[in-house]
Amino acid sequence: MTQIIHNYPQNNIIVYKTPQFTYEYEISNEGTYPSASMLAHTKPPSSYKIPNNYIVITKWGKKKNQITVKCSINYLNRKPIFRIDFENNGPKFVESTRSPSNAANNFIKV
Repeated sequence: MTQIIHNYPQNNIIVYKTPQFTYEYEISNEGTYPSASMLAHTKPPSSYKIPNNYIVITKWGKKKNQITVKCSINYLNRKPIFRIDFENNGPKFVESTRSPSNAANNFIKV
């Protein structure tokens, strides 16, 4: 059974539990929406607006081996750049101008 536990926006921590894993999301910065002429959206069918300077810190795994990544979105030249900063070995971050999923796939490759 999957559970989502939160009291957002009163508390900026969101916990997502599955039978196998627990993920903790901390909304560090909600960001702001740029002007309509610059605003990008996710792909349909959900098509959400993409804020500028949005930052979420994600943690998963057991306490001793917990992995933490910081995901952010910042606009450059009127386009969002999706960035993942991480603490484990390897490069310190990956970026994509295509999508958050593409940034995550780049993260997995390294």
